[in-house]
Amino acid sequence: MKQLLLFITAILFALPSFAQESDSTTLQSDKRVRKKFFNLSYSSAKLSPKGELVMEGYEGEPIPLDEKYIDMKSDWGVSIVRGRTYMFHRRPLARIINIGIDVSFLDLNYAQYSVDYTDPDYPDDNATLKLHKIDYGWQVGPSVTLTPGRRFTIAAYFRYAPTFSSIYYEDSYMGNYSTQFRTGASFSYGVIGCGFEASFGDCKYKNLIGDLDLSSTKIKSKGYRVYLQFRW
Repeated sequence: MKQLLLFITAILFALPSFAQESDSTTLQSDKRVRKKFFNLSYSSAKLSPKGELVMEGYEGEPIPLDEKYIDMKSDWGVSIVRGRTYMFHRRPLARIINIGIDVSFLDLNYAQYSVDYTDPDYPDDNATLKLHKIDYGWQVGPSVTLTPGRRFTIAAYFRYAPTFSSIYYEDSYMGNYSTQFRTGASFSYGVIGCGFEASFGDCKYKNLIGDLDLSSTKIKSKGYRVYLQFRW
């Protein structure tokens, strides 16, 4: 619950400045490229551990969890991204093509996971763990923006996204640097648009607090985001 409140607070801080800047640009109907963007996303992801997962047992003994018997798919997730495109040239190529680099210093993602584990020795005895994953990072990468109409914009991009990724489970907290990449496309008319983004990366989480130990495991992640976009 605390993680969700933190996420909502970040949205509330980001929206006022966005509203002020968008109000000053929406009247500029002749604006060819809207360089700033704000995305509000629904996300889905899957985590794939490569190695041994260890958690504390009922008697305090460590229990190794075989990766073959673990399903780590998110129940749901939300994210916010705010950034800007810096163009390499002042005028569009062939009147519609704009090439630049996207930079975002706000990439905040929250996801809840229900991790189902089946003991191979007792297939009818299942366990479910509730994990909360919070990522904060930034993005940088090339993009191509097409402006076939005065207000219609199509953009495609590929970004490197260095991230601090963390996982919270009951009284355990783990985190570390994560190398991630994002690629996607968006369509907008004027200020409002929508888009789709795929992401992938990996992380080796360090145990900071608690009994759940993921430090010996590299966890690969892949997923997607569907987002509502505001451009100005």
